Amino acid sequence: MSIPDPRLSEAQTRLRMGRPEDAEALADALIRDNPDDTEALYLKGMCRRAVHDFAGALQIFEGLDARKPGQAGVLVFIGLSHQGLGRNAEAEAAFAKAEGANPNEPLAAFYRGMALFDLGDKEAAVMAFGRCLELEPRHVPALRSLAHTLFSMRRLAEAERIGDRGLKMAPGDPVLAAVKSDADLRRGDADAAVQRLESLPASNASPVNAAMALKVLGDARDALGDHKGAFDAWAEANRREREWAEPAYGLDESAYSLAGVRRAKFHFEKQAGLETGAADGPAPVFLVGFPRSGTTLLENILAAHPNVTASEEKAHAWAILAETGEYQARLPELMQADEAKLGALREAYWARACPDGKPGPGHVFIDKLPANLAWIGVLAKVFPGAKFLIAVRDPRDCVLSAFQQRFAMGAAMYRMLDLEDAAAWYDASFGAAEAARKAMPGLVAHVVRYEKLVEDLEGEARAAIAFLGLDWDDDVLDYRAKAASRTINTPSGPQVDKPVYSDAVARWKPYAFAMNDVRDFLDPWVEYWGYGD
Repeated sequence: MSIPDPRLSEAQTRLRMGRPEDAEALADALIRDNPDDTEALYLKGMCRRAVHDFAGALQIFEGLDARKPGQAGVLVFIGLSHQGLGRNAEAEAAFAKAEGANPNEPLAAFYRGMALFDLGDKEAAVMAFGRCLELEPRHVPALRSLAHTLFSMRRLAEAERIGDRGLKMAPGDPVLAAVKSDADLRRGDADAAVQRLESLPASNASPVNAAMALKVLGDARDALGDHKGAFDAWAEANRREREWAEPAYGLDESAYSLAGVRRAKFHFEKQAGLETGAADGPAPVFLVGFPRSGTTLLENILAAHPNVTASEEKAHAWAILAETGEYQARLPELMQADEAKLGALREAYWARACPDGKPGPGHVFIDKLPANLAWIGVLAKVFPGAKFLIAVRDPRDCVLSAFQQRFAMGAAMYRMLDLEDAAAWYDASFGAAEAARKAMPGLVAHVVRYEKLVEDLEGEARAAIAFLGLDWDDDVLDYRAKAASRTINTPSGPQVDKPVYSDAVARWKPYAFAMNDVRDFLDPWVEYWGYGD
């Protein structure tokens, strides 16, 4: 029996101590002595992942899998490497393969649940976390992830039950505490929520997990009328999450980024007399607006109509916007594209958005993605028959509400983590949209104001249904019943379950002290939309 090389255990110790460079140096020495040392190769792959070289880690683990296929541990790290590269589908497939190779491995089920959540399949994620907990009932990360997933699905009683179970094992876990504290808030016990969250011990929790607790703390303080304390908690949550997201999104200049929407504004402000063209076949209805402007409420109201299908916040139009090129340099070229090019873009869009077939006569497909706001000019060019529902709310309420929410991270949502950036994104996006409307007389749009919608739901709903070209159906007024069966992946999901309320109107006023730095961006729009005091 061979004696293990002591350098291997030393390297493992150094990796556990957070010294991956030192660990990798020892692994490399072992590999030089024996290129077929699979344990050293495995360790080197772990070191590559620890320094975020996910491509390098993937190459190593795929090599190990080729040598001896079907090892659950190797397959898990293949999945984690794909996940690090943003390849969630490939990650989920690797984790599923690891589960098949070793059904008794809880980590394979746990990581598969994480990948499924990122893919938007929350029902399957719940099942995967459940399998992990059957194998390892005290797996706190699985309890945390299950509670958070159930909460995001509006299965609030189940989320609280799992949160209680997890808190018995990890009393200081910020995510579990946030889920429990949100339940306190919904019961009207803001004091209990504040006490629990303020007593959380300082820990090495990830920025994202800590941010979740701080966001709920802000909400609880807000409920108690402590507006300065609430704003401070939201700001600290955003600071942590922004620091975490900055490497991925800080320099992003894609279409939905702040730089991207500013380029759209610059382009359309210089245009006039643009034609939308003509095309046969159906066209989507694009529901756009600044985040937190009532798009989720409006979408669910319209989706209750039997002839309406609505798409919940999926970037179906991304491939179209990608045609604007790097730094949107090809935007003028796209706006001059011939029918052959535009037709190909339309067909590709429908293949993604409606894989079972385009909407037939008398049916309407609503593509709801607020971030498309700046790009309605491009979408009107590609889809000459498209209609646009533009959700509008007091800009100050929009920006403050976006600042205090937790969104799935992306180029646009990254900017919501800073109040000034959020206001700049509002200004650039609506600037681009309104410039496009002015430059394209054929662009068909209908503005829905949040404040009017909550004041006169039926009247505003009837106007929107008429704009869609549909006959009225009373099912629209019972939208909450249908919404209960729909997957809603936005922070507005829990509010859709409630009767329409006007409490969110003029929510910015107690926070006027924080809005001074963004008035240059927002005051012109306050006046433009008629929200002046």
